[in-house]
Formats: sequence, structure tokens, C-alpha cells
Amino acid sequence: MNRSPTPTKASLVACEAWRQTVLKAMQEQNRSMAWLARASGVERKTIYDWLGGKRVPKLDSAARAFSALGFDELRLSLTDYEEESESDGENH
Repeated sequence: MNRSPTPTKASLVACEAWRQTVLKAMQEQNRSMAWLARASGVERKTIYDWLGGKRVPKLDSAARAFSALGFDELRLSLTDYEEESESDGENH
């Protein structure tokens, strides 16, 4: 069975930042998940799963969704993760 690797804490934080950005842009542009699915070239269920936090999009898929919403490039900040790690006493 070919399984996807388990997402790291950093990738989950980045995915949450991506998810929140996409949801905000969709709301501001009055776009539906069905529209985003068509514009991104993925199935509607995939968008529902990504935005519902059930699945993590691959980087190229996340970039296509961003592009469909008018973003020029994919930029995600790991600032929250870094601050959380520092408060946990972890070294980078």
C-alpha cells in the first residue's frame, strides 16, 4: 500500500495558515468550494477535505488553489510554529 507520509507539525501549521487564507479569500471574492474545485482542477470533495482539515494538500495543489484565487505565489509563514517551539524549550 502506497501511503502518504505523516504530516509534520510544521506542515500542519502551514496548512492551517493556507486554509485560513483560502477561506478568507473565498469569502471576500464570494467564491464557493465548488468554484474553487473547478478553478483548481481538483474534485469538489478534495476541496471540502482540505478546507475542512481532513486532508493536507500537496504543494502544487495548494499553489493551484492560491493561483485560482488571484495570488501570484504561494507564501506561508511558520512564525506561529517557531514561536510555539521556542516556548516549548525546543532549539532550532
